[in-house]
Amino acid sequence: MPEGFVNQGELVHEAASRELMEETGLSLFLSEADFISYYDALKRDPRKRIITFTFGKLISGEFEIQPNDDAKEVDWFCIEKLPQLAFDTNLTIKCR
Repeated sequence: MPEGFVNQGELVHEAASRELMEETGLSLFLSEADFISYYDALKRDPRKRIITFTFGKLISGEFEIQPNDDAKEVDWFCIEKLPQLAFDTNLTIKCR
């Protein structure tokens, strides 16, 4: 699950699309309709306030992904069998 910060003047769904491309090379347009939930627990990061917005998109077919930017590795996982992810990412993933 790519994560990153929203740039000045950028909408949250635009940031999600950008981060997906930067981290995996996968170009998908994420819109407000793809918004799933948010996670805003206090003190998640000692440096500053962090709020996570999660987006999801159902895709079919085969897509090649490559680690880019600050991602060391990328892979596809079944949502029910996720490995331990960085930070508190496992807590932020919710399915509807």
